[in-house]
Amino acid sequence: MESPSCQLRLTRRFQASAEELWHALTDPKRVGRWLGRPLRFDVLGSGDIELGLPDGTTVTGSVRKLDPPHLLELDWVDGHGESSLVRIKVVPEGKVTVMVLDHIRIQERLGMRYLGWWELTLDRFTAAVQ
Repeated sequence: MESPSCQLRLTRRFQASAEELWHALTDPKRVGRWLGRPLRFDVLGSGDIELGLPDGTTVTGSVRKLDPPHLLELDWVDGHGESSLVRIKVVPEGKVTVMVLDHIRIQERLGMRYLGWWELTLDRFTAAVQ
């Protein structure tokens, strides 16, 4: 029997263009400022990622879907081998751009930990973009 899973959704609004947000999401130098140290981060090429997180663990994964500058979907495997899926949508809405992050298929026991981690991570993303 599979372990119970959960999902989370976080939405942020930015006074920046979709292209500016996309660059912050996909450029390895920019990613290092908010997500983690890019050990391997080639979302626009091979699609492989490996990030060193501030807590000393690593995340690996690969691009599942890519539609610049609107959609980035990643297989996400944390340092303990737990597999899930991260989907980031970038949607222009008038004078703002909305970013929606969905993290799905999270092991239920890890849900609240991921929620707290993504809140802090998106705070760093906001600071890096604005």
